[in-house]
Amino acid sequence: MIRIFRSSGMLQIALLMIAVLTFSSCLKDDEDEVVYPSDAAIVAFSLNDFNKTVTTTSSTGADSTYKTTVTGSTYRFYIDQVNRKIYNADSLPYGSDVTRLLCNISSLNSGTVVIKSLISDSLFYYSSTDSIDFSSPRQMSVYSLDGTTHVDYEVKVNVHQEQADVFNWSSKPSMELFASAQALRMYNLNGKMFVFASYGTTAAIYYCNEDGTGEWSFATPNFNTPIPAEAVDNVVATDEALYMYFNDWLMKSTDGSEWAIMAEPQLLRLVAADAKTLYALSEELQLISSTDEGKTWKVESLDTDASLLPTEGISYCRVPSRVNSSTENVVIAGSRSTQDFFGDLTTMVWSKVSEYAENSRQNTWMYVCENDVDEFILPRLSRISLACWKNGILALGGNGLGACEEEGFSRFYYSMDGGIYWLKSSDISLPTGFSATSCSIATTSQQNIWIVCGGSGQVWFGRMLGEDSVDQKRFTE
Repeated sequence: MIRIFRSSGMLQIALLMIAVLTFSSCLKDDEDEVVYPSDAAIVAFSLNDFNKTVTTTSSTGADSTYKTTVTGSTYRFYIDQVNRKIYNADSLPYGSDVTRLLCNISSLNSGTVVIKSLISDSLFYYSSTDSIDFSSPRQMSVYSLDGTTHVDYEVKVNVHQEQADVFNWSSKPSMELFASAQALRMYNLNGKMFVFASYGTTAAIYYCNEDGTGEWSFATPNFNTPIPAEAVDNVVATDEALYMYFNDWLMKSTDGSEWAIMAEPQLLRLVAADAKTLYALSEELQLISSTDEGKTWKVESLDTDASLLPTEGISYCRVPSRVNSSTENVVIAGSRSTQDFFGDLTTMVWSKVSEYAENSRQNTWMYVCENDVDEFILPRLSRISLACWKNGILALGGNGLGACEEEGFSRFYYSMDGGIYWLKSSDISLPTGFSATSCSIATTSQQNIWIVCGGSGQVWFGRMLGEDSVDQKRFTE
């Protein structure tokens, strides 16, 4: 750029002289009078193409970087004429080089645009062929042709500060009360994460904000009976409430503290819930359901023998339909009795399509864990934990049971087809330093992932970096 002036007064004088010299030749005679516009404004701002640095990781774990070109015109800049600000609502990609940007600026009546130095009060003429450092907000000014008016703008180029499509774990303060728990189950409800933890013969309930802010609180149920340890495996959640079953009581709560007895059914255990229905195993090992909060129950239809239903370490999740807001897929997974079915190598996975629209059909539960490719099975892991993530199912569990010798907590498994085929997830790996003897996973309404760990007491909060990391609001001029 060409350096020009250090003060606004000198700039106005110079602009007047330039205007006189430029337009004097256009006068027809001494009686002609030229009136120069006194208005000043920047009316358009855009970027030319720019460079972005991309970092990739090879199959061997080695990092490499390269540069690519981004089309600058795809990022719209807004001009706030009231507050004199120019900015892009959609941030430039992570790794964009904003220290050498070429921009296109249009001014009202072809007014003169100048840029203030980053280190002094010096001003420089704007030129579309000179690059500008936008690593910090810049002051730009536009002067009217008659030199009587100038308007200052703050120009800010927003850039993603986190790399998109990269999963990041953050460690939350450890919980000693989780470390000593024998079993943990976690649920998301009404913007909070609820953890049910068992200790010997009793259990306790904890909760915190789903966004990871604040501390864990201890829920104090409004009944005098201690919660038995087995109640941890008898909790499910609908869209509106938690349901817990023990001592033949089916209880309901929206906050983990105030509980109401809804019914007194005879159940082996609760196994799942969807938006409208509770599911349980009967004492006869039948899969049954209730749509009136446990007052009445009916036997569910299965596509194969009920002996393949899991009875131990059961977890479930709900996967919303991508095309129908009144439909979701309910998936349950767990193990059969190790004593009776020692040779099982896979987790028992069942799935049902639940439809809530009026006059919807009642679908059959399908046994889906068998496939013909051993590489894509979900091993028989102890206390498997499921969570819905990115329209699929995420699974994590402990050491293999019975004849299964799979190492526990070594990886996430992920299914995009309702639990038929399971991939060793490449999008998410376990946090560095992860340690657990038991654990539970759950996702938030923003698709962030929580893990609570027995044995170590670790608490992990993970999210996919990208568009949720910056302000993505839309503005108008």
